[in-house]
Amino acid sequence: IRPKCLLGHRAQINLITSAIDASFVYGSTKQQANKLRTFSEGKMKVWNYFEELKLKPLLPPKLEEPDKDCLARPKDLFCFEAGDVRVNEQTHLTVLHTIYLREHNRIAKQLAKINLEWDDERIYHETRHIVAACVQHVAVN
Repeated sequence: IRPKCLLGHRAQINLITSAIDASFVYGSTKQQANKLRTFSEGKMKVWNYFEELKLKPLLPPKLEEPDKDCLARPKDLFCFEAGDVRVNEQTHLTVLHTIYLREHNRIAKQLAKINLEWDDERIYHETRHIVAACVQHVAVN
């Protein structure tokens, strides 16, 4: 609320991060980011739930504290794990998270293929920069 209740430009509140940095994919802390990584070829964890049907992977299931930040669910189903706790609140958010996770792994695979001397850490961070740039491009342009 502005002093004297004056109207003005709308102020968006962002409690997670002040930058358009793809933190919803990677998390806003190193601990969150590490929890989502495979530490192999720069890739992030996925859930190949429909692999036998030859469908693409999903976000990884939330196995630790499955009821925290997760709406009511049957006990035999799991919510998804992502960089943002709101991933399970709306289907649209879940889809967006899934698209960018898959894009991360797709880019990481290509970078590993053309940069054989790069280790997991370098591939991961270079891919993260590219995905963040894609998110910025979508948000700003």
